[in-house]
Amino acid sequence: GWISFRPALWISFRPAPAYDYIPIEEAAARLALTPVALRARCRRAARREGRNVVAHLGAGGVAYKFGRSWRVRFPLVAA
Repeated sequence: GWISFRPALWISFRPAPAYDYIPIEEAAARLALTPVALRARCRRAARREGRNVVAHLGAGGVAYKFGRSWRVRFPLVAA
């Protein structure tokens, strides 16, 4: 998409690739929670950041709301 501040200035932005986000079921398994419990945690922690709804889950995990579903990103850990 494109964002325009003035007609002469165009800034292109690219969202993160979809494969960086994991479904709530997989994230719940990583966090030793049920999917229902993780969804409830996301709802309680949800905050608006610009046009996005974001829930910070702690330990670097962040859930993003896409429509009616949540997707989760975890920080990369160097081995």
